[in-house]
Amino acid sequence: MVKLIMKHPLMNSELMQNNSFVKIAANSPLPILWTLPNSDIIFANSAACIHFGYSMEELLTLTVDKLYNNFSKSEISKEFIILKDKQLTRFETVHLKSDGTHIHVESVNHYVTVEDVEFCVSYIFDITEKKHKDLLIQEKTEELQKMNSNLELIISERTKELEDKIIELKETQKKLKASEQIFASAFNTSQDSINLNRLKDGKFISINEGFTRILGYTEDDVINKSSLELNIWKNQEDREMLIEGLNKNGFYRNLEADFVHKDGYTLQGLMSASIQEVDGEIVILSVSKDITKLKTLENELKNLNKNLLQKVKYEVSLRQKQEGLLYEQRKFADMGKMINAIAHQWRQPLNSINLVAQAMHDVHEGEDYGISFEELSNQHCQLIDYMSNTIDDFRNFFSPNKSKTSFSIIKELAITLDLIKAQFKSENITIETHCNCSDSEKACFEMNNRHVCDKNKDTLIGYPGELRQVFLNLISNAKDAINQSQINENNSERKLDINVTITSSDIVIDIHNQGMPIPDDVIDKIFDPYFTTKKEGKGTGIGLYMSRMIIEEHMKGKISCHNTNNGVCFTISLPLSK
Repeated sequence: MVKLIMKHPLMNSELMQNNSFVKIAANSPLPILWTLPNSDIIFANSAACIHFGYSMEELLTLTVDKLYNNFSKSEISKEFIILKDKQLTRFETVHLKSDGTHIHVESVNHYVTVEDVEFCVSYIFDITEKKHKDLLIQEKTEELQKMNSNLELIISERTKELEDKIIELKETQKKLKASEQIFASAFNTSQDSINLNRLKDGKFISINEGFTRILGYTEDDVINKSSLELNIWKNQEDREMLIEGLNKNGFYRNLEADFVHKDGYTLQGLMSASIQEVDGEIVILSVSKDITKLKTLENELKNLNKNLLQKVKYEVSLRQKQEGLLYEQRKFADMGKMINAIAHQWRQPLNSINLVAQAMHDVHEGEDYGISFEELSNQHCQLIDYMSNTIDDFRNFFSPNKSKTSFSIIKELAITLDLIKAQFKSENITIETHCNCSDSEKACFEMNNRHVCDKNKDTLIGYPGELRQVFLNLISNAKDAINQSQINENNSERKLDINVTITSSDIVIDIHNQGMPIPDDVIDKIFDPYFTTKKEGKGTGIGLYMSRMIIEEHMKGKISCHNTNNGVCFTISLPLSK
């Protein structure tokens, strides 16, 4: 021990080395610490080392504030002054072990002076288990207090109920002589069926008038007989379900079951039952309500809902047919536009064919045009092929294929523009196109004769024929708006801007015309069926409606319109193929 307590000169003195008290403290099973006012530890026994989880050498290098969870050095100095005054103090605190865990302890402290050295001798009692028990006692006490409060509330409520009941009973006693008569009156006047059966054998003890009214049996018919004997249950499975619930829970609520009337017909009932004790005998109290009319009404409601569903399906089918008619109307209107576009495209080739034919005749007669008959014949064939290709484009434009397919949106837009560009040119309207990819900017279908996106970013899954009709409708409307703006002497530029923006998730087409803006009071209605801003006879009012149907319902995209500083812009947004 001498080797381990060399920290302070006092402990090396002959007095302390040979002190029997020191030896007793060192061997005590109770943790003991000797500490100075400055928090230095000058002595610790083996039990203290085990208590704090340190070796003797480690413990004697620490100050006592490192072992307390809630004491600083200044607070320990104050406690020492109090101890010096009182000579003995006792308090509860928390010790901090070497592994970071906390121990609840009671510290009994003695003030000691040896050779003019003041120090504190602390005897440490582990009260963790006591604290745990105290906490449990506190929790149980709080639980009991809460239960007591709840019980008091329940008692208060029940007392109020009883007081109200007593008042009610006192008022009723003016007409009835005994409480049994009051119960009998309530029992018999209930509109529901109420019956008491012995639990041990299921035989009826009592029934009310509601039982007789609903099932037809009188008290003489059922007393000392069971429901099995009377064959009241239509399905024995329902009775077994009730018995199982009563045995398991002591009650059963809202059992829907079929019962047999005394006259033999079936009625539907809603039963609740519970096990009760009456005059020392265990009985089953059952209350049943006749729900036959209610169930009949439910079935009628189901049939009504079924008929309503059929009617809704019929109306939906009718609406689909009407939408199909709208689509066909729109298609014929678009065909008219396309025929008009073809007429514009054929006008110049027909004139050229006429001139080439005349030249071929003259050359054949010997005239010299500086070109051979074969070259004129080739020009003649090229013009005819051009007109034939125009017919093919027209046929493909209105292809009836309704299967979803993968296609290039830039190609479809370019095809549409090819078909109507002659018409726009004849009306002196310029079309400018731009394609803005997420990592480049280029006019794909102006600068690329193959009419495809070099980045292969414009692929969609959908109906290309329907999308071409949307493009045709929006571009034709734009042409009409530009022409109307000119009629209204608006000096705006006769130009149509088409911008295609491709991102990682979708493709956006902006079709911007520099025509007259749409009035604010009607711009929200332009996609409604049969609504048009054009003069009577100039528009059907179904083009934009069908365009919205195609974009939003068939291709799961979005279409919108807004006025700009110099015209109107229609925006189509479509999800790209993954």
